[in-house]
Order: sequence, then structure tokens, then C-alpha cells
Amino acid sequence: MKNFDLLFNCMFLAVIIYQALYFLVQYIVMKRAELFYYSVFLLSMSVYYFFFVQAVIFNISFVPVINTLLSSVKFPVTFLTNVFYILFILHYLNLQKNKNRTFTVCNYFKYFNLFFALVFFLVHAFGIESINLFHLITLITLLFSTLVLFMLWRIKSIYSKGILYGTSCTLIGICLTHTFIMTETNPNNPKPGAYLPIQISQLFEVFILGYGLSLKAAEIDKKLVQTLLENQEIIEVERSRLAKDLHDGLGGLLSGIKLTLSSVADKVPEKNTPLFTKANNQLDTAIREMRRVAHNMMPEALLKFGLGEAIQDYCDGINESHIITIKYTQIGSLQTLSQSTAIVLYRIIQELTNNSIKHAAAKNIFIQITNHPKGFTITVEDDGKGFDSKMLPEEKGTGLKNVRSRVEYLKGNFVIDSAQGKGTSIIAEIPDSN
Repeated sequence: MKNFDLLFNCMFLAVIIYQALYFLVQYIVMKRAELFYYSVFLLSMSVYYFFFVQAVIFNISFVPVINTLLSSVKFPVTFLTNVFYILFILHYLNLQKNKNRTFTVCNYFKYFNLFFALVFFLVHAFGIESINLFHLITLITLLFSTLVLFMLWRIKSIYSKGILYGTSCTLIGICLTHTFIMTETNPNNPKPGAYLPIQISQLFEVFILGYGLSLKAAEIDKKLVQTLLENQEIIEVERSRLAKDLHDGLGGLLSGIKLTLSSVADKVPEKNTPLFTKANNQLDTAIREMRRVAHNMMPEALLKFGLGEAIQDYCDGINESHIITIKYTQIGSLQTLSQSTAIVLYRIIQELTNNSIKHAAAKNIFIQITNHPKGFTITVEDDGKGFDSKMLPEEKGTGLKNVRSRVEYLKGNFVIDSAQGKGTSIIAEIPDSN
């Protein structure tokens, strides 16, 4: 039995410490306060169990100075652990922003635990026996915790339910453990199995809250992508406006200047003819450049004729260079696409094509859009040098990350098939909801 208890306690500590370090790393990456407080809560819990539970049960001895220090902080550590847990709840549920009754109750509970952490430290410093007082305050703490759980139950969110279920498991485990300890002949030296209920309940709590934290992280990432692409939509609207202003405003002005110059061409003195011709050619270049800029900002064909015509126009423009050949194929109609979705799909194809031209040194690119009952499939293939898809985050910069964000915005997914010297094939699946 003792071997089982030793094995279980080691496993329990390993799980708690692993979770603590995992969420500490998550905090370093994501800078979210609830991850920090939860990792500190788990670390303080692991410290308590190692020094004050396992050391007693398995007769682990320390030098006298360490024993004196541990005995002075044994009870304060339990209350400080509660403080870290309350701080985690406040940030996890964003209660500090709302300042509602739940926030007030949690805040009072935090100060309650801070106060008694200090009280028990002073009680030990003055050499006063405090075990009975500790059990009394623990009972009050359980009642206070029940009030906190009731306030969390009133919030009725998926995250508050996670805390509600996890903390309820722990409270049940604490009650059972204290019952077992108080019924023993020597409560200061309990049997190994006395702490089993609270350890099992806390493992349940750790897994429930760990799942909740992962769920919230995924939701935050999703909201971030949604915000970024909503901003992208605003940018696309502004691009469309600027492109129209360039084409209709500046384009019309330049065309008017061109007509004026043409009307006086036969009146230019012969000695000024070369200079006039040069100015006229520069004006032609300016008009072409203006049209190119306006087209890149928002293709006129996309707004007037739809996605298929815009992609074909884009491919024809590149094919005119005779440096690279792009073939575009469309299967099915694209008329059911909304303009906002068509713009996003156009940007996806534009980004993938630019990647093939700039990075892959491709000679041939194949683009295909297929409309099928489940949605749309975009395929972009090239015969370029390819790359190791495992090195994608480090090697390919922001281009494909932008593609991924746009595809995720449309609730789709994409697959990359590439190898060194074998070209690249990228397939994006966009569901019919778009």
C-alpha cells in the first residue's frame, strides 16, 4: 500500500509541476495574466504537497533550519495558494473590468486569505499552537468558497462553469480529506491514504481548468484573426475607393492633358519636336503606371465582372511578360460569391501566385477554382524549386501566414504539398457558407 501511495504522490506532483511549467511558458508567449496566476497557483500547490504532505507521510527529513522555516510557512502557504487561485479567477473571467458583485465577493475572499496568511505567520512566530485555529479557519474558508461558487454560478458562462465544476471537485476532496484526518488518532501524522480524495479531486480540477484555458486561448486567437480580417475588409473598401479616385479622377485628368497635347502637336516648332515627343511618351508612361497602381489596389474587372474575369485578367497581365506562363481554369460558376468573399479569394490567389514568382523561380503556374456542392476549392501549383513544408513558419515569412489568416477567416483550410526541387501544390477548401 505504501508503494502505491508513493507512486501516486509522485505522479500527482509530476502532473501538477508539468502543468505549472506549461502554463508559465504559455504566459511568457501570450502575456495573459490568468496564465501567470494559474501557473503560480499550481507551483505553490506542488510546494505544499512536497514539503508538508509527502515529507510527513514518507518521513522525509530536512536539516533543522529548513524544518524551522517550513513549520513557519506551512499554514500561510495554504492561504497564499488560495490568493493565487482567486487572482486567476479574476483575470480568467475578466471580473476586474466589470466590478460587479462577483468581483466584490472574490476580492473580499482574496483579502480574507491574505489576512490569515499573515495571522498564522505571526501566530507561529510567537510560538502559539495553531492547529485547531487552522481547522476552524479552514471551515470558514470552505463556507466562503461556497459563496464564491454561487456567485460564479450566476455568471453562467462556459468559463465560469469550468471553474465551478473544478473548484466543486476540490471542495469535496478537501471535506473528505479533513474528515479522514480529524477521525485519526494522530491528526498531525495522518496515514498515507488520507490525502487521496483531495489529490484525485485536484487532478480533476487541473484537467478541467487546463481545458478551459486552452479553449479560451483558441477563442482569443479566433477573435484576433476575425479582427485582423475585418480590418482587412476596411482596407479593401478603402483600396476600392482610392482605385476609383485614381482611375476616374487622376486618370481622367491625365487623359485630358493627353488630348490637349495631341491637339497642339502640329503647332509645335520643329526644333521642339523631340522634347514634345519625349514629354508625350512620359505622359503615356504615367497613365499606364497610374492604371497599373489602380488595378493592383482593386482590379476593375473584379468589381464589374466578378472573380473569374479578374483572375483571368490578372493572369493575362503576367503572361504578357513572356517570362512565366500562368494557366487559369474555372469549373462551375462563381456568381454566388459575395463581393467581400470574392475579394478575399482574389487576394489569396494573388498572394500564392506572387510567392511562386518571387520565391519558387517557377516557369509555369496552374490556377484552378472549382465550385462543388460543399463549397469552393482553390488550387495553385507551380514547377518551381519547392521547399521543405516542415520549415514553413521560419522559411516562408508572412506571405503564407496571410493566406492562412484569410482562409481561416472564410472558415476554410488549406494543405501544402511541397518538396525541394519538386514544385509546390497548395489546395484551399472554402465551405459553401461563404
